[in-house]
Amino acid sequence: MRVLWLVILLLASFGIQAQISQKEKERLLKKAKREERKLDRPYQIIVLPALYYTPETNVAGGVTSMTKFRSNPKDSLCKTSQIFANAVYTLNDQIILSAPFQLFLSHNKWFASGELSFFRYPYIFGGVGNDHEIDEIEDYNAYFPRYRLELMRRVAPSIYVGPNFFYQNMTITEIEQDGLLASGQYIGSKGGAVVGLGIVASFDTRDNQLSPQNGWFIKYGSLHHNSSWGSDFRYDQYTIDARWYKPLFKKHSIAMQLFTELQDGEVPFNRLSALGGLYRMRGYQLGIYRDLNQAVYQLEWRSKTYFHHIGLRAFMAIGGVGDNFEVLSENLRPTVGAGLRLSMKKDDDLFLRLDAGFGEDTHGIYFSVGEAF
Repeated sequence: MRVLWLVILLLASFGIQAQISQKEKERLLKKAKREERKLDRPYQIIVLPALYYTPETNVAGGVTSMTKFRSNPKDSLCKTSQIFANAVYTLNDQIILSAPFQLFLSHNKWFASGELSFFRYPYIFGGVGNDHEIDEIEDYNAYFPRYRLELMRRVAPSIYVGPNFFYQNMTITEIEQDGLLASGQYIGSKGGAVVGLGIVASFDTRDNQLSPQNGWFIKYGSLHHNSSWGSDFRYDQYTIDARWYKPLFKKHSIAMQLFTELQDGEVPFNRLSALGGLYRMRGYQLGIYRDLNQAVYQLEWRSKTYFHHIGLRAFMAIGGVGDNFEVLSENLRPTVGAGLRLSMKKDDDLFLRLDAGFGEDTHGIYFSVGEAF
């Protein structure tokens, strides 16, 4: 009898193992089909309520959407393209309609980047240069459309080159009486169109465009503004944006950025190189210091993602503005800060960003989407 029960138990055991094995096969097959459907899906659309805060906007709310896709969904080497669409109103009575985009086309042979935007904005102005206190500012109201396009062709592995276009037409609706802009001493104080044409080139080996952990990104851009193509101002602009990302320990990384902008000619005050903001020198309100030239160095530590959704950041930066490099180097300012990243989906590479930056006698809280750089 004991032998009979042993045989029954052994047979039952084999049956359970076979059943489990079959269930596991079905689970794996379903998972494979889901992944296959993802590859066949030409795009992914995310629509979210927009709620963020920066010193420039105060609390802002509206709707934001992002479309992610690959020009060839079945090509895993094809980089992800992104198109954003934002409609936002802020407590500073600002209206922001913007559609920035980054498109990788024809198996990464072509890259297009730019924006179609409209802004109605109260801005701050404290003069040009470094000879004013951080609280010596005035407000002005303006609205303008902005169009920007960079169209580049891959000419070598990771190297893209192409034309660069910029258009902005500012209408200033209100300035402070007896203020700096009312004096008429600053170029562009009555508004006007800025139209620029130039060349852009980039070298990009980043492992991810949304939240890089490894690789290089170096970009050079030039814009030449001339009345021949409709600009009310004549000046030249050159920028260099160099970034380096390196893994550190297990799933941690460091990110570094050196950004330089040089300008020469009749630059309107609203297009002077402005320190601070959401992406560089967090902690300084954008435009509190502005001049012809700017240089900024940033360093950021990025943690791994905890609980599949939460990341930590710590950053420092030093930068300044000036009409030449001697003045710029004598007026360098520091900022430090920390932040949180919250992924919208499990282990996703698109983050909600919350940063707090602290500069000299100033600070700023930033709540937005995507990494600072």
